[in-house]
Amino acid sequence: TTTALGLAAIPLIITPIDRTVDFLMDSSLRKLYRTPGEPPSS
Repeated sequence: TTTALGLAAIPLIITPIDRTVDFLMDSSLRKLYRTPGEPPSS
């Protein structure tokens, strides 16, 4: 049961980290490396 709870908690832990990293990358490095034909990320 502990393993199942740990596996079930992974999406709850990863989602805010992923969104934070996306925001930081969008506001820093992706501005520098954006290619001309690339649509803006949302």
